Amino acid sequence: MYQDRASIERLASPAQGSLWRLLAALAVLGTGIAVVVGGHRVARSEVPAVESTPIPQFIGVDSCASASCHGDVGSAADSSCAYTTWASNDPHARAYQVLFNERSQQMLSRLGIAVDDTASPAYFQALREQRCLYCHGTATPSDGGVEPDEAIVSQGVGCEMCHGPARQWLLPHFQDPHWSDRGPAEKSRLGMVDMANLPLRVRTCTKCHVGASGMDVNHDLIAAGHPRLTFEAAAYHALWPKHWDYAEQRLADPGLPTQLWKIGQQQSAVAATELLHQRAQHAADGGTWPELAEYDCYACHHSLADQAWRKRRYESEGLTGGLPWNEWYTAMLPSLATGTASPQAHAALNSLKKLRNAMTKGDYPTPSAQQVADTSREALNRLQDWIASEAAAPVVTGELIAAVGESGPTSDLGTWDAMTQRYLALVALADGARVPLSDPVYEDLRKLRKLLTFPTVRESIDQKRRTIDYDSPATFEPRDVQQLLEKIESRLIANDANEP
Repeated sequence: MYQDRASIERLASPAQGSLWRLLAALAVLGTGIAVVVGGHRVARSEVPAVESTPIPQFIGVDSCASASCHGDVGSAADSSCAYTTWASNDPHARAYQVLFNERSQQMLSRLGIAVDDTASPAYFQALREQRCLYCHGTATPSDGGVEPDEAIVSQGVGCEMCHGPARQWLLPHFQDPHWSDRGPAEKSRLGMVDMANLPLRVRTCTKCHVGASGMDVNHDLIAAGHPRLTFEAAAYHALWPKHWDYAEQRLADPGLPTQLWKIGQQQSAVAATELLHQRAQHAADGGTWPELAEYDCYACHHSLADQAWRKRRYESEGLTGGLPWNEWYTAMLPSLATGTASPQAHAALNSLKKLRNAMTKGDYPTPSAQQVADTSREALNRLQDWIASEAAAPVVTGELIAAVGESGPTSDLGTWDAMTQRYLALVALADGARVPLSDPVYEDLRKLRKLLTFPTVRESIDQKRRTIDYDSPATFEPRDVQQLLEKIESRLIANDANEP
């Protein structure tokens, strides 16, 4: 029987601060604005033909909204209701509106851009220059060299941002009675993205949720107020309002959460390494360096109180006074290589170790941008070789549970990033192993979530009480987290051993 997703999904967002609202809702920068479903004109006959001159390849969500296409009202699991589900439940539909709230206006101001009227063309142009439109609307930096169409961009992150620009495939999609029989390669030639392909699905997500060329949330944007990007595919997927029959997919493939977790770890590491390469190469050509978004945020942004574990960790790794590279996108890769003799896996890990050394122990006081550009290109190649070598290999949940337990830190010196990734791995693997929701492991996962949650405190200033939501793990204590991680891992391994 398919498990109740709500209970599992609640486990997948361990903090309350703005950083983790990103994970919990996919729409951090503001509250939702109601979207009216229906009333959209669908002019199929007006879809323009492909021309030789550059034209925008996006058509907009109106082309999907007809009740006879994807705008019906009914079960979210029915593809005929896909547009309705997106418009009424999916935060992607409201991604553009948040660019006009108070926080977004403050961000532009902090970036030195003063535009008083959000309805003015200058405000839209500022959003474009700061790369906001390419992840908060239906547009890409490489859309044929054409300026973003505000009418389409303003529809939010629409269907085409995932399924591909529809100008060439829309007509055959609804006119050809044999369209569903066409293979992914043929559809791809027309620009449609095969979202049933899990690696391709995750790569599509990483463009915005990890970053890519022209879609880069760097330290300037974070300092201005944009949440740090911390993507983990299995958790995001669990929280995402589905507009297809996911329950049927789970019945056909019970280990789907495990696949998503593994694929997500590998593809996110590829995306992060590629982004680092682009940043370093740009810096080597004269751009700004170092890019502080690459480093462990909480090595600098932390309490000034003496935290003994922090000092022990930096001393043990020889990082005192240095910049530690963040572990969010690489912490779990050793688990994926545990127990394998794959030369590609070990070559990838070795190349990442060299990259870490280049980032943290390179030329003082900052690493050489050219050295990082070269080393990251090598790491990217080795990661892609590893992924290709395992493309046909089965994903076994029990083996990965054991690997996570075996390769995890054996001390209390782990970072918040690494330990939170282990937590998210255990949530996904417990789901993939179909551990009953009544099992005590879920109670331990909830306790672990609480230990990783960013604190909310109330303090008195001039006899007035105010609530502060921390955007850092101010109460994080690695020893407590480590003990609970080990307990959960042992329980999951024992559960797997008892499975018939």
